[in-house]
Amino acid sequence: MSGCGLGSIAWCDFSWDAFATLLAGALTFVAGVLAVGAALYVAKKQNAILRRQTEILERQARSDESAHRHDMFDRRFTIYELAQQFIIAATLAAERVAPALEAEFSAAVNRSQFLFESAVYRELKDVLDTATTLGDRNRELEAGPNGARFDTLMNETWMF
Repeated sequence: MSGCGLGSIAWCDFSWDAFATLLAGALTFVAGVLAVGAALYVAKKQNAILRRQTEILERQARSDESAHRHDMFDRRFTIYELAQQFIIAATLAAERVAPALEAEFSAAVNRSQFLFESAVYRELKDVLDTATTLGDRNRELEAGPNGARFDTLMNETWMF
């Protein structure tokens, strides 16, 4: 039986059951190695996909932040423009500011408390209150004593 041995294994002494068990073990080992290799390959691909998804998410977050800042700028700038129009109208008007502009600026002042720090809201509120008070005072001055208009009193007194 010297021809049946190959190395330390005597192949001639193997039964079919022993050979089938050995072959099944070898095939199980090979299948296990292939399964681990396939799992590593899938894990590597999933990691690459996850990395790309993370990059996309970060870009989307930056884009959303930029859009939010742009929206905030637009809203704040609208309030700034209304404040500018209102202040110019209040300083140039002999009477109270036009009711439509005053209502629009009043609404903008109310919105400003959500868009600016509280100090900005207080300043805009002071501007609105001061302009309203000045308009009322100008009307009172024009009305003159006993509610008569100042220009009417001047015409009657000086006979223009």
